[in-house]
Amino acid sequence: MRTLVYEARRLAGLRSTWLVLPVTVAAAAALTVMTARHHMGTAPLSPAQAAHRLSAVPPILPLPLAAFGAGLLGALSYGHELRYPALSACLVPLRRRLRLLGAKLLVIAALAAALLVVTVLVDALVLEFVLPGAGGPAAPGIDGFRSGRGPEPVAALWRPLVMTVVAACACVPAAGLLRGAVGGTLVLPLLALLPAVVTAPAAGLLHRGGAWPRMPGGAAALGPLALTGVAGVLLATWVAVQLPRRTM
Repeated sequence: MRTLVYEARRLAGLRSTWLVLPVTVAAAAALTVMTARHHMGTAPLSPAQAAHRLSAVPPILPLPLAAFGAGLLGALSYGHELRYPALSACLVPLRRRLRLLGAKLLVIAALAAALLVVTVLVDALVLEFVLPGAGGPAAPGIDGFRSGRGPEPVAALWRPLVMTVVAACACVPAAGLLRGAVGGTLVLPLLALLPAVVTAPAAGLLHRGGAWPRMPGGAAALGPLALTGVAGVLLATWVAVQLPRRTM
């Protein structure tokens, strides 16, 4: 518990935290409005498509902007330990380094989830004021998302939520492996491209193998599964690298 409190206070005490969070929310709102204006006049959005839009997923890098903001903070949290090794004398036992990494992952995961929720709420409010009663897909799509037609709104948001949390957490061990916040941040574009690269081939293999109809979530689950696998590999590699060391 003390490690969690330390990590939460340390993250809240960084000026970069209070710069990255509002910039991420503002950028997500701007992206959502631009995307809604560009697609006005086409068919209404389904709840899943509305959730995709409200979570501010760029068309080039299919990962919510909240993942980039939280991932940057995750990389900075580890980079701060490397730049200011005030706890290096206390982190000689591996169990203490694992405890500190676990605290960082828990704090970043909670921050990433909260940032995505705030982003979705702000984007919905901005669309309500900027495009009130628009005849295009912005208003019908958002209304369909609110009214729960088709999948429930919470179910429609599970994919961007999981991808945001996993991608943000993956940046923490990545920063440790690459020995700096810059290296951990550079992993984000690769993580963003991973779902698009993996989904089509994996869907084809599952379909030919007959497992596709039985797979929970269908194609929507492949992206989060791929990200989770990469995050697990990064975490396992970090642990293996830390075994012979006496500091983070």
